[in-house]
Amino acid sequence: MAGATMALLVCVLLFMGLKLSVCKAQATAPGVYVLGDSLADVGNNNYLPLSVAKADFPHNGVDYTNRKSTGRFSNGENAADFLAKKIGLPTSPPYLSLIGSTPPLTGVSFASGGSGILNGTGASFVQYISLAQQVEYFSMVHNKLVRQLGQSNAQMHLSKSIFIIIVGSNDIFSYFNAGSLVSKQYTPQQYVDVMVSTFKGLLKMLYGFGARKMVVTGVGAIGCCPVQRKMNKMGECNVEINYWSARYNEGLKIMLQGLKSESLDMNYVYFDLYGAMTNLFQDPKTYGIMEIKEACCGLGNLNADVPCIPTSTYCLNRKNHVFWDLYHPTEYVASIFVDILYNGTQEQSLLDKIKATRRVKCAGELESGNAGEPAKLIRQRYREAADIIKKGKMCCLFINDLDAGAVGFKILAAEKEMEETQQTEKDRWKGLAYDISDDQKDITKGKGMVDSLFQAPQDVGTHFAVMSSYEYISTGLRTYNLDNTMDGFYIAPTFMDKLVVHITKNFMTLPNIKVPLILGVWGGKGQGKSFQFELVFAKMGIT
Repeated sequence: MAGATMALLVCVLLFMGLKLSVCKAQATAPGVYVLGDSLADVGNNNYLPLSVAKADFPHNGVDYTNRKSTGRFSNGENAADFLAKKIGLPTSPPYLSLIGSTPPLTGVSFASGGSGILNGTGASFVQYISLAQQVEYFSMVHNKLVRQLGQSNAQMHLSKSIFIIIVGSNDIFSYFNAGSLVSKQYTPQQYVDVMVSTFKGLLKMLYGFGARKMVVTGVGAIGCCPVQRKMNKMGECNVEINYWSARYNEGLKIMLQGLKSESLDMNYVYFDLYGAMTNLFQDPKTYGIMEIKEACCGLGNLNADVPCIPTSTYCLNRKNHVFWDLYHPTEYVASIFVDILYNGTQEQSLLDKIKATRRVKCAGELESGNAGEPAKLIRQRYREAADIIKKGKMCCLFINDLDAGAVGFKILAAEKEMEETQQTEKDRWKGLAYDISDDQKDITKGKGMVDSLFQAPQDVGTHFAVMSSYEYISTGLRTYNLDNTMDGFYIAPTFMDKLVVHITKNFMTLPNIKVPLILGVWGGKGQGKSFQFELVFAKMGIT
């Protein structure tokens, strides 16, 4: 319908990182599937008799329930545990503990100490589950789910589940280890490129088996692990390893963006573990940490000459240390990283902290009897938003395609009914009584109010300002420092600013302000208004 009013009702669930002791939310996903290395292993390697990458002995687990050594490379819980808690589910059990049984619907962990993206990475550990083998194991779980739930229900379950993938550190270590064979085959850049391309292939396989929501971590500042610091007389980080970790992360981010463009129904979160670690090293006292170099458990220089074994010593206050052993963070630091992933840092804005659920009301002409009467449709949408707010949730109301003669548009109080047939030319809401604006030149009135990229020359209107996909690509369009791109697409900065401010206001307590506030947006057909909404929502973490 030409010039039809389309209302976007965006319901933002108010989840502001409340502590679980204050607010225990319902599970935000039906299942959690974990793949990766020892940073997420919850006991798979316990079932590998030949593996030398194990942690099922003291002093590992000294802070776990009953001081149990579970196979986690930690004094207690690890990232997989904390992420499951945030999502509202139990920790996914190790896959190898489930052989011969039906996997739980709440998820499975395939993570294995020593694992890497490349098949040969963990060879020095003798026995481990490579990432490719983990994906193969998941395919078996997928098949069992199909038999248990049926094809459509299994697909629905997996599409809503979260896949956590923490991997890559062992690959980087493998390249820089003494006597490394891969360092003779590849330059460092070639090697990280192979890591990225191999990882992409494995992620595509996961996608083929139904994974749609992925949390992918980059490699941390692993050159700062105690085992690397001890090689420096001053205990400084290994700069070269950190450099190539960062280079890999850059390639990983680009790859994920490309994968998203190839598979539009795939959603991912990239966690900058490298940045989280470096920030922690630079300001440890913010978190009450005193020791950033020495391992808590071990022996020798920086407690890194001997790993954490029963004959090693361990520190009394684990919360004082970044590292539990030669490579792995303490339980406390793992929880910090998960908090940053899930809630954001203290310095981040309110919007960065919102874990939001979006409900879109669109194409009103297809779903409402008031579609032909825009004012009624808008008031209907307003009431819906107000009802949601009364239930304790946050809503923001956007009216898109507001080009129905909307000169000097003002908001009409929701409770004030106005008969459209009684409106006159003097009424500020006259344009909402009927839709007469099918002329794109009408929109020239908006010049100077929107991003110039979306405006045609004077007296031309916006009819010829339609942008192609190529023009949306960010290359060459970024002319300022603010990151105004999402998934490789350009977001008009003025559009993003107004949208962000509008949503922020809905979260603020302001005098004489009654929410939900309404933001009206107008523009020519095909200009990408709805598309820009989608990009900004994705940028803000509203999923």
